[in-house]
Amino acid sequence: GCNGRVPTNGACWYPIANGDRSKESDINIRNAMAAKRHLEAMGYTVRMTRNSNNENPSITKRLSYCYPNNDMTKSPDARLFISIHSNASGGEARGVAYIAAKDPYDQAWITADYSKLSNELGSLCIKQIDEMSSLSIYGNGEITWEPELITFCKSPVPCGYLEIGFFDNSSDFAILNSENEIIGEGIA
Repeated sequence: GCNGRVPTNGACWYPIANGDRSKESDINIRNAMAAKRHLEAMGYTVRMTRNSNNENPSITKRLSYCYPNNDMTKSPDARLFISIHSNASGGEARGVAYIAAKDPYDQAWITADYSKLSNELGSLCIKQIDEMSSLSIYGNGEITWEPELITFCKSPVPCGYLEIGFFDNSSDFAILNSENEIIGEGIA
């Protein structure tokens, strides 16, 4: 899924500001695994798109988990898709936000309220993370300039696209390394 841009180490990450993408993937998997534990304890079924940093599936593969047995010819049986990220900005910015979906999207299976539900999901998650962890809301919590992200354009179910902290800010980075359970519980 990298279109030939794979660096020599085989990863699909690219540099961003002062950020180190290997730090981001580690933070993300720890937050995701914590969210999984909390969601399963609440009785939910969770399908992880990756279970370690040794995996880097394409977005199409990741979204196939929305379907029974990854069969994208069937109707999706997932209720929602949560995309967990961390951000980077050059070390100045702090906090959590969600990336807002904005119509129109036309992929199969989505309902007329896809963007509304995706944005409600993102907003609820970051509000809980803000309330439960030492991270604060970034700006007004909504990033509006990237509604064309491929995750939104391909997801067959509402998608919460979370940017949890800025891993190139030393204060956020310390929180991201020490509060994974709390962040995961906030997502759940």
